[in-house]
Amino acid sequence: MVRFNFSALKGRLSNFHFDNGKPDIFIFATPRSGSTFLLELLQSQPGMKIYDEPLSLRKKAVQRELQVNRWQDLTTMNNREEIFKRYFERLKNNKVPELNRPVYWRTGRLFTRRIVYKILHGGEDMIPWFAKTFSAKIVLLIRHPIPTTLSHEKFPRLPFLLEQPGIRYLLTDQQVSLVRDVLAKGTTFQQGIINWCLQNKYALTQKLDPNWALISYEELTLFPHEIAKYLEEKLDLPPFKNIDQLIRRPSESTSQSDSETRSFFDKSNQEADRSFLIKKWKDRISKDEEKWAFETLDKFKIDYYQFGSFFPATQYRLVPIGDGP
Repeated sequence: MVRFNFSALKGRLSNFHFDNGKPDIFIFATPRSGSTFLLELLQSQPGMKIYDEPLSLRKKAVQRELQVNRWQDLTTMNNREEIFKRYFERLKNNKVPELNRPVYWRTGRLFTRRIVYKILHGGEDMIPWFAKTFSAKIVLLIRHPIPTTLSHEKFPRLPFLLEQPGIRYLLTDQQVSLVRDVLAKGTTFQQGIINWCLQNKYALTQKLDPNWALISYEELTLFPHEIAKYLEEKLDLPPFKNIDQLIRRPSESTSQSDSETRSFFDKSNQEADRSFLIKKWKDRISKDEEKWAFETLDKFKIDYYQFGSFFPATQYRLVPIGDGP
């Protein structure tokens, strides 16, 4: 008996993609870093199609296409480049229709001309490969390590990140020893900070292509108009027309946020003090935990954020901000 795949048919009929010749865009970020808002911001551009977390093994279609169903296998596969190349070419050619957004979703589009991929799970050490292989535009989105950690309950890929060759290659023996020690007996908070360091190690310690866009969650949240202008230039985009409308509504991932954040987006005067979204973590940790976090960043040679500040270090900022909390 032949089984008919209604999900695939429904997905195929929900989008017709006609490439316009402009480079597709790859967002690299860690979970809970504002990537959904950034994705929706870019998707608001005319003709833009999105693939949200195309490496997430929580999706059956991704498991089928990659032929793996465990985070360990995704992290340690020996032929990642070959598998990823074939898979992302199939995505571009609309050959994995189950991952298309339905047209009745606010982020669904029937006809599209350019694609944005949001990569959260895997590929952190392959960013130059993605850029070269797909002639792509790259956006690196970074959020302060402490609120990123506090917004997680678990870190499923952490036990296997040392087995990812491109990440292990970047680490000293002392850094590897620290990771193993925290894995063995660290607190959930300490494991989250280590997870953040490993996932951001390449982006924040290697010499980056000047054509790539490097932005922070904090600046995107507080200065969306300025960051939009920056993205227009870096990504060859027409001017954004609906920034104010976008920042007043919660992103699709806000349902995963804490009650304070959900309450903030329920209010009608959100724009009154969006710095709440940046600073709310401060009272949720001890001074010793904050100190440990930044001592750990120092050990990984990451200086994008510094102790005592909510924002990226001065040399990395796109918008002038005061140095203190």
